Amino acid sequence: MLPSKKQFKNWSLPSQVSYLAFIFGLFALIIGVGQILNCVKNEKNNNKKDKMYATTGSIEEIPLVDSTKYKLYFGGMGTGILGYMLKEGLYLDNFIVCGESEKPMVKLSVKDGGIKLSATFYDINDQVIGELIENEWRLNTNNYFKRNYDNSAIEVIDNYNVIVIQILFSDERIQVNGVMHCDQNVLIGNNSETRLIAKRLIKNEIIDPETGKSFKETYLDKGRAIKKIFKYSGKDWLGTRR
Repeated sequence: MLPSKKQFKNWSLPSQVSYLAFIFGLFALIIGVGQILNCVKNEKNNNKKDKMYATTGSIEEIPLVDSTKYKLYFGGMGTGILGYMLKEGLYLDNFIVCGESEKPMVKLSVKDGGIKLSATFYDINDQVIGELIENEWRLNTNNYFKRNYDNSAIEVIDNYNVIVIQILFSDERIQVNGVMHCDQNVLIGNNSETRLIAKRLIKNEIIDPETGKSFKETYLDKGRAIKKIFKYSGKDWLGTRR
């Protein structure tokens, strides 16, 4: 309780000095706490802004256990393989391929006790959108429409609204969806379907007998039909799954 003016005058000089020092100290403390809270708020906002516009990031690796059976999937195609087999180098070089003579589009590796992925992803014009190197992703700032991510997944959409890459890591499963390019072919995969299309058919807009449309339209339709795993609107869309 604050003293009245009369009570304050009746105090001894040392008591008055001590009281004033306490009041000034209290005000200084309140101002200091306010400044700290404001700095914390600004730092939080800056971190959120940095994440919102980030063009680099990483996916947490899956720890490798010898006796665990890991499920590796591209679109609707996949297999299960034991951890010790991955450690011995089996299946690492042919996780996702698009032709017998083609190089793998997504490469698995085992490093520091964890499973890592590497890949380069492109748009329909074979322009690089980004790359993933041992779970570290980097986007071409001039050639993507939007992206969203969290600690265990990354999803990138190009300027044609096609999901070019979608990678999800869980405890025992790696799921890759998207449109993967190699020299002669394109492999399009979602959770239920995988389709291989020769690039020359897309470039020359040859008619696809399955759809009655050009292969270019088939490419775009199937790439746009891949189900998004992240939200892209609303107040807190960054890192939020559907």
